[in-house]
Amino acid sequence: MKDRQIAEGWLRPDGQKGIRNYVAVVFTVECAEHVACEIAGRFDDIQVFGYDGCHANEFVTRVMSALVIHPNLYGLVVVSLGCEMLRGEQLVAAARTAGREARHVHIQRDGGTSASIRAGCAYVSDMLDRRDDISRCRFNLSDLRIGTNCGGSDALSGMTSNPAVGSLYDLVIDAGGTCFFDEITEMIGCADMAAGRASDDVAVKIREAVDRAVRIGVGSGFFGIATGNAEGGLTTIEEKSLGAFMKSGHRTIRDIVRVGERPQSPGLYLIDSIPDDLTRGASPISDAEDMSNAAAAGCHLLVFTTGRGSPLGSALMPVIKICGTPETIGSMGENIDVDTTPLLTGEASIEEMGAVLLDEVIRVIQGKKTCAEKLGHRELHMHYMVQRHTPCRC
Repeated sequence: MKDRQIAEGWLRPDGQKGIRNYVAVVFTVECAEHVACEIAGRFDDIQVFGYDGCHANEFVTRVMSALVIHPNLYGLVVVSLGCEMLRGEQLVAAARTAGREARHVHIQRDGGTSASIRAGCAYVSDMLDRRDDISRCRFNLSDLRIGTNCGGSDALSGMTSNPAVGSLYDLVIDAGGTCFFDEITEMIGCADMAAGRASDDVAVKIREAVDRAVRIGVGSGFFGIATGNAEGGLTTIEEKSLGAFMKSGHRTIRDIVRVGERPQSPGLYLIDSIPDDLTRGASPISDAEDMSNAAAAGCHLLVFTTGRGSPLGSALMPVIKICGTPETIGSMGENIDVDTTPLLTGEASIEEMGAVLLDEVIRVIQGKKTCAEKLGHRELHMHYMVQRHTPCRC
């Protein structure tokens, strides 16, 4: 299966292969967000995302520099105010180094709001005229980098959608692909199980990350369980964690990586999204942030399980929504791509549902729009936090 071509991709100058050919407008501070949205709003199907803080740090710069070289991006226009700490010039340089088309709008230098919108629109228009000229390439299943997330989990998530994603992950990894899972705040009580699927040195890192999540949860008063989870039948963070951990499947955890790192070897990776401190004193729990972590790892797409229902999408990658709760499918059917309730009725096994998910993933890679894409969901969020950076050795 490793050499199985499943689609044509877009070949980037740095060797990455994309499954979409996006042009994006990226803002570097909340003061530039309006201009960025006005530019993007003048065109169809332009992505827009950015960082809304004024006081950036090394973590923010690293992650944003990873996002602007995403494999699904053809080019981008960076919109800066001019006096913020996240420098637009750095992002443009990072994008160009990776062979992306990149231009810079500087509101303070370019004459204010209206002039900056005109300049940005001209840059976007030029990129749209040229992006179809990029070379196409063979996209194999082994080229796939895929992430996962669960949001609005309920008591059925750990019985239906999450184990189905785990089966999907086993299939992708066996085919030579690369899979990422996140949400360490939802691994409370699962450290030993995760460590048992890793080498000794990786097991140490897994336990340290989970211990850090516990310390921060105790210190902030927040763990990864919300009111909606309890209303959906989940009783404790440990119960929720056991269900969430099922998304990782059964293969060896090759390493644990920090947000913004891109391991080059295929396999299964845990993204350590837990900060070393909470700069703003808030809980580090956010579905949109978890999806952005996957995008920063270079994931082409993401599979998102939801029991209670979540409409979130991503500015950088298709998001496939999966649900196994009949009431939610009835009320939010337009947001759900794959129904896993056959696992409740016994009409399908976990392995069979994993194969169904793989078929859907392949169709999305081939160009099928997900529900989130069709509905215009392009959320992307980053927390302002501090992480020490210990590079992955993979």
